[in-house]
Formats: sequence, structure tokens, C-alpha cells
Amino acid sequence: MSTYGKFKFFLFAAVFIFLYFTVTGKSFTVSASVSKSRTFNYNAKDVMSLIEDLTVFSRHFPNMISVTSLGNEKSEWVYEIDPPMASSFNVSFILYKKSPDDEQVVFESSKNDDNYFYCKAKFIPAGDERTVLSLYFKIRLTRESGSDIHFMAPLLGEKYISDKMKKDLSEDTDTFLNRIKGELRKKYGK
Repeated sequence: MSTYGKFKFFLFAAVFIFLYFTVTGKSFTVSASVSKSRTFNYNAKDVMSLIEDLTVFSRHFPNMISVTSLGNEKSEWVYEIDPPMASSFNVSFILYKKSPDDEQVVFESSKNDDNYFYCKAKFIPAGDERTVLSLYFKIRLTRESGSDIHFMAPLLGEKYISDKMKKDLSEDTDTFLNRIKGELRKKYGK
């Protein structure tokens, strides 16, 4: 088969796959979850107070455009997703605050939302004036078609896009934890 013939075959296969995933009606879901922990030389109350201040996320979490309180333990979080080879887009999540006990706080959207976001912060005392902050984030986006997320998503697949989201979320969480440490140092010294 000539080079031109191989090119035509590849192009036909790519168009067929793209059309198959955009026409079949199968939904396209990508998700990422990350768990990270850091030890801070501050008491749990001070660390928890900072995390419960919703503005800390829009100030220090990369790509978190805004976090707005809507009252009654409800808030809107707007997160920018920057896919490769495409324009970035904002996703809005409506989250509800839950505090299952004195050592953790949870922000979670409805499990049935197409835009699902979960954030759990656990504050573990680790001796005098030391706290382990354990963060767990999960994002899930479901669309009618993969091309609603990225023009090449039907070709790249849910796993590839999810892996990229996980890498970005992991880096954003590391940056957030480092910035939190800086804010605690600025606010309380040490």
C-alpha cells in the first residue's frame, strides 16, 4: 500500500471513529481524583479555619477562577480546564458543605450532576502545634459527546483525557498546599 493509500486509510478510520462516538449517543465521561497530605507546624484549628474560608481556594488553587458562597452551606466553584490543543473552558460546580466531625470538612456537589466535584479536607493533630492536612479531590464531567469536552476527545478517549486531568489536578493540589503553607506562615509566623 502506498503512503497516500495509508494516509487515506488512516483518515477514513479517524473520521469513522469520530463519527461513531459522536453519533451513537453514548455519553462521554472523564474523571480525575487526587489525594495529597502535608504536615504543617500549626494547630488543627488554625489550619481548619483557613480551609473553611472559601476564598482560600480562589486565591491559592490554580485554575480555580472563583468560589462564591450562595448561603445555607451552598457555594458555586468555577474551575478552568485547559485541555491540550484546544481552548480552555470554565466549569461551574454547585457544592454543599458537610462537616461529618470536628476533624474534617467536605464540599460536594450532587452525585447526579454532570459536573461533579468533591473536596474533602481532613485535619489530623500530629503533636503540639502540628497538623497533617489530608486533601482529596475528585472531578467528573459527563457530556453527551466527547467533542463537548475536546474536539479530539472521541479519538483520544476517556482514559487519555482523564489521565491528563489527573496530572493537572495533582499539580494544582501540590501548588495549593505550598501556597497554604505560605499563607499560614504569613498569618501566624513560624
